[in-house]
Amino acid sequence: MPRSFIADVALTHPDFPLGPTLKAIPTASITEESIRPATTADEPAVLYRVTDVDFRTFESALEHDDTVSEWA
Repeated sequence: MPRSFIADVALTHPDFPLGPTLKAIPTASITEESIRPATTADEPAVLYRVTDVDFRTFESALEHDDTVSEWA
């Protein structure tokens, strides 16, 4: 009989995308929406949906997050 597992995993890494933002705003819920493969850049573009946070607070945290190269 096949087995299934459900796991709640916490990952940490110094360069984890949005890691500093999540640390600064632990109540924010961030969901990965899509990934655009790298073409001319060295890294892919990852699009996220953010909820449960004041947008100005989130923008301020992004300004200090060295894992984010640009955002709109």
